[in-house]
Amino acid sequence: MAKRSVIRKGSKAISEVSAGAGDFVKISDGDAIDMASLLNLDEMLSVDQHAIWLEGGNSPMFPCIGKDCPGCELGNGARFRAFLPVYLIKEGNMVKLFSFGISIARALEELDEEFGGLAGNVFRVKRKGTGLNTTYTVVALGKKTKVDEDDIPDDIEEKIGPTTRKTILALLEETGAIEDLVEEDEDDEEEEEEEAPPKKKKKKKKKAKPKKEEEEDEDDEDWDDV
Repeated sequence: MAKRSVIRKGSKAISEVSAGAGDFVKISDGDAIDMASLLNLDEMLSVDQHAIWLEGGNSPMFPCIGKDCPGCELGNGARFRAFLPVYLIKEGNMVKLFSFGISIARALEELDEEFGGLAGNVFRVKRKGTGLNTTYTVVALGKKTKVDEDDIPDDIEEKIGPTTRKTILALLEETGAIEDLVEEDEDDEEEEEEEAPPKKKKKKKKKAKPKKEEEEDEDDEDWDDV
């Protein structure tokens, strides 16, 4: 069986989901952002993402890596997350990475089908609410902008987050999201072995006393070793 890729390419992943600052687009409550995708949805990258929300901010987010995933071990549910590079129209086509969940993904899928390709088409995303009470609306603005291929970032995968157990654990430790999830070391294994109940000793059969001649031979050997 082929190994399942952590990062997927294309819009097919949208239909597989059950009815979830810096270089990224940030939309606050009540904001409406006009943007245009630099790619069509068949080039979109997506993951099942763990997000561990901390009260003080600095919440770590990273892809679910499946086997030995720290996020799964913490009992944190992973949700669909997609990533598209976009132009921010009102900021003079500034390039940012737009990260979004399944509801926006499905809305963009409709626009992609309507336009025969999402790249270059301008749409508006409006946010209302915060936390679990957040809703988004996506509408096409009937405008189009030319996409310069040189503007398409080549480091999108790096911005999605760490994709190995070691790097995810480092992120969790750095952000203070985890304190007690540690690798089992050799000392722990030795302690477990020491705590294991002792095996029952087999009764040894009494050996017959050696003959006098054999005792003399053993004495000779002992002296030879001195």
